[in-house]
Amino acid sequence: MPGSVGAYPVGVDLQLLGLMAIYSFVTAVSPGPNNTVLLTLSARFGHKGALPHLVGMVIGLSVMVIAMSAGLGAFFTAYPAVYEVMKYAGFAYVLYMAWRIYRAALPQPGEEAGPPTTIGRATLFQWVNPKAWIVIATFVTAYVPVELGAPSVLIAVAMFIGFTMPGAILWVVVGTLLSRWLRTPRSQKVFTTVMALALVASMVPVLFL
Repeated sequence: MPGSVGAYPVGVDLQLLGLMAIYSFVTAVSPGPNNTVLLTLSARFGHKGALPHLVGMVIGLSVMVIAMSAGLGAFFTAYPAVYEVMKYAGFAYVLYMAWRIYRAALPQPGEEAGPPTTIGRATLFQWVNPKAWIVIATFVTAYVPVELGAPSVLIAVAMFIGFTMPGAILWVVVGTLLSRWLRTPRSQKVFTTVMALALVASMVPVLFL
């Protein structure tokens, strides 16, 4: 196929590009741990509060695409127990994140409430997020011609991030709009508690994949 994925260091098949865009956007906009965190942070602290998590997503997901393209997926296939351990380690980290989100609604006396995450934590969060691994493994298998080397992989990274971020930003916009209804400490506490529970619940299905 002229200009197909196998040749995308010199040109990209538009049909394939469309499929990559649809896959990346749909998986990004569908509910999951990242979107729950983004919705919560932007609703409680505005779009600036969600920015560290967005940056961490870009860094973490980019490195994950490169790692999967370099053969990490084959490693998981050869040693499935490693992936199982990562799933449960990820669930433990999500519990920690849920606790920090919940605590953000309950600042101690004299303590100023602030976003319960950093770029570093958000980057790590990607690596223990089973949904992210599943999405990226499928993306790399279907769309990345790893046999063509680094140029193809780097282009794939740019495309994946470019198509994923609009979906993530949509959750930030929704959260920012929700913030106008979270004016009282009680409403903030209820919302943050519900979202902390939703974050934990979002991990339950992937534990059984």
